[in-house]
Amino acid sequence: MFLLGREIASLLYSRLQVVKDSASAKAEIIEFLRQSRHMGVAVGVDTIRYTSTDADLRAVIDYLFIKGTGIEGLPKDYLRFLYMYIHPATVDTLKPSRAIILSKQRPISISRIEYPWWHKEEKTDIMQDLGIQPIYGDPTQEEKIDTKLVVTKDMHKEIVRLWSWGETYEQIAVNENIKVSQRTVGDHVRRHKANTCDC
Repeated sequence: MFLLGREIASLLYSRLQVVKDSASAKAEIIEFLRQSRHMGVAVGVDTIRYTSTDADLRAVIDYLFIKGTGIEGLPKDYLRFLYMYIHPATVDTLKPSRAIILSKQRPISISRIEYPWWHKEEKTDIMQDLGIQPIYGDPTQEEKIDTKLVVTKDMHKEIVRLWSWGETYEQIAVNENIKVSQRTVGDHVRRHKANTCDC
């Protein structure tokens, strides 16, 4: 099985929402990459810049695929040595179907990557092609609410009062005196927090 993580730097920082700090997020992702080898999972990670991921994360990679770098070139401290083997203009202007592959054991190659016949084309409905029919449940309370309803000042004050008492957006939205969407409740709470309301 092959798992591809797009924009791994973004994934690493998004883990900060799940764990307590950046060190924990980094440690968790590195451990995942190490353990995936024992589970029969090959992990590929994608990033725009080689140096946008941490050095500890780069240390566990087995193969590095380098696409055309453009005018930015290769990072000085890490990959500039490749210019001894491959002309800089070649690295900077690689065609989309070509890649430089660098192994952890240091063999280097320039390879051609064929466009696979099974690759999804833009605007192709992949669900339909695979015969997947999603099952939709009943509309949520939010979808049933009349969108033409105007929130009065009194309703706004009631939303803020209920929110300050600790009720959730969902509880406020279905309140007998309010009956608006959760999004509307959130908008009014944010206006109140930003002091842009009259209450």
